Amino acid sequence: MKILYITPFVEGAGGVQRVLSTKTNYLIDRYNYEISILSTNSGIDNKHYDFNDNIKFYSEQVSGSVFTYLYNYSKILKKHIEKIKPDIIVVCDNGYKGYAIPFLISVEQKIIFECHGTRHTEEKGNRICNYILNSFKYKFFDICAAQFSKIIAPVDDFKNEFNSNNLVVIPNPLWFFTDNEPNYNSKKVIAVGRHSYQKNFEVMLSIWKKVVVKHPDWVLEIYGESDSNIDLKSVSNILGINKNVVFYDAVRNINEKYLEASFFLLTSRFEGFGMVLIEAMASGLACVSFDCRRGPKDIIENNRNGFLIRFGDEEAFMEKVNLLIEDENLRLQMGKNAQESIGKYDIDSIMQQWKLLFESIV
Repeated sequence: MKILYITPFVEGAGGVQRVLSTKTNYLIDRYNYEISILSTNSGIDNKHYDFNDNIKFYSEQVSGSVFTYLYNYSKILKKHIEKIKPDIIVVCDNGYKGYAIPFLISVEQKIIFECHGTRHTEEKGNRICNYILNSFKYKFFDICAAQFSKIIAPVDDFKNEFNSNNLVVIPNPLWFFTDNEPNYNSKKVIAVGRHSYQKNFEVMLSIWKKVVVKHPDWVLEIYGESDSNIDLKSVSNILGINKNVVFYDAVRNINEKYLEASFFLLTSRFEGFGMVLIEAMASGLACVSFDCRRGPKDIIENNRNGFLIRFGDEEAFMEKVNLLIEDENLRLQMGKNAQESIGKYDIDSIMQQWKLLFESIV
């Protein structure tokens, strides 16, 4: 079977790139699929993750005003589809142009929308203007979503977001398993993610400032791509916690870094799934997470393998962090529960679901 994936980025260390590499490699290695990936916003030469050598990569940069952009984008898509002649097209682009693809191309192939993020990604701004703009945005997304053969969402919570009978829930697969235990004696806590508005690290640092007042010998390690618009190092300096926070670039062996910590933190404003949660849990780490829109509530069983905190309740979040710091037996037991609970993300089971789905619509 020939599959064409359309995505904005294959470069970078995000969850979408991790999932894309994991699934496409598996489809080739186990099912002998022919995989092509078209990147439309970036290059293909500096990939953070390992992709199978048999994958055919294509990269296109689109520019121009809105209508010129869409016209050029449509031409690029049609050119590559005609060249590749895939059996199925999978769209991994949660932006406007990704949703619009069924209207931009007239092809006989089945088109799947692979959802990697919530549509509710509003940032700060005028509340009335946001309400009006979002009303149009959601209506546009609904109209476009109805044109796809299938919509694949990683968690059940997305059923509240799409008014579609074509939505199928298939979780993202876990790319590693380990029998090793983390260092529960370590006075390190870990967080992973790019420095973005979505990840809400400024709030995490604010919470951590209160934690280290009581536990000054503990350190928070944050792994992820930095952003020139969000200077977290300056934030930590202003808060006076630069000795208790260490920032690292994204690393390939993040699975090894989880094992050096005692537990995991997530303060995101919204998620599509939360790959870092199942990675941390697979490593035996309890997770403390805000119950943000989409993701954590489907992964964390509150008070068993981690703590779900009402979004924005920094005091409650801090209390759970302090609780885990002060109770090594609790973080050990929750960590073991976490490791036992991620069986449903087994890659063989999840990729079998994808194979059956592909075969059912061709």
